[in-house]
Amino acid sequence: MEFYIEKLILSLNLPDYLTFIILYTAEFLIILFFFLITTFVVACIEKTITKLSANNTGGAGICVSLKILADTIKLLFKENIVPEKADKAAFVIAPAVVFVPLLFLYSLIPFNTDFCVNKSECGLIIFIAMFLISSFGITLGGFASHNKFSTIGAMRNCLQVISYSTPLILTAMSIAVLSETLSLSKTVISQAKYDLFSWYIFPCFLGFIIFFIVSSALTNRSPFDFSTAKSELAGGYKAEYSGVGLALFNLSEYALLFVTSIFSATVFLGGFLSPLGIYVADWFASSNFYYVILTVEQMFWLFAKSILLIFFVLMIQNAFPRLKPENLAAFSWKYLIPLSVINLLIVCIVKSCFGGLYV
Repeated sequence: MEFYIEKLILSLNLPDYLTFIILYTAEFLIILFFFLITTFVVACIEKTITKLSANNTGGAGICVSLKILADTIKLLFKENIVPEKADKAAFVIAPAVVFVPLLFLYSLIPFNTDFCVNKSECGLIIFIAMFLISSFGITLGGFASHNKFSTIGAMRNCLQVISYSTPLILTAMSIAVLSETLSLSKTVISQAKYDLFSWYIFPCFLGFIIFFIVSSALTNRSPFDFSTAKSELAGGYKAEYSGVGLALFNLSEYALLFVTSIFSATVFLGGFLSPLGIYVADWFASSNFYYVILTVEQMFWLFAKSILLIFFVLMIQNAFPRLKPENLAAFSWKYLIPLSVINLLIVCIVKSCFGGLYV
């Protein structure tokens, strides 16, 4: 996809600086399109699963989609109310601090063999850093609101990020050990050696479970939704937000869920690689549509794996009650961090003994 976009723009024979601007603007618009579409799809999936898990079959399917679209449009046209005692600058900028890094995270994901906007050799580190920056934007918004419920939500989020970022980083280190690279694109390619059995979920299954739990915590999903806790804090950090600010926070929650799921699929489940080891596109190897079919097929596998992970997150969200607040940090420090260290040791042993299988 990226090849065709670049080829089309270069065919216009524009000046170099103008070609550069148009190329990156086009890639930004594509990322924004993916962001909006995936956020809308995740929101529809969540609302539908929540209704069905409550044995409420009314308003599912297309009705849910139309309601979400109507609610989003309504928020965009509502007045932005800034509380009188709020820190106005921080209050206004907080939704952007959460929202903008998410667009950058999308640019790091290799959607197929060709299309990855940011092919950084340190993509794994950048992803973790931008993900945590986005999480701290929630803390900023809560403290800036100068509301007791928002402040408590912000304090809980800050504690949550500090506690759960450690196992997140340790799990990322185990992936770096297996793939011997920090590039997300190369991490996916390194899982193609023996097809399905080269996926890093096998030597790093414990790390996959830990990352699954940590991503649920850092995206404020039940049973870790301490920073919103509607039954306790009336929305927590976003209690004072309205209009565009509230819309950005809501969009960011769904986008965080999708981006953590697609990241898990990328580093643990082979990303855009087919689990079957074969591609329909191979049947059209001599056709002019080979690369088009291959691109569609690879993106299908990536999104299918991501949606499957989202489904499990939402099922857990509707099946388990919220933990007690006093167990928020204890669960990470007593269980997740020691297990993360054990996982890293296991991965190092596997790598040293069976390094030829995972290169």
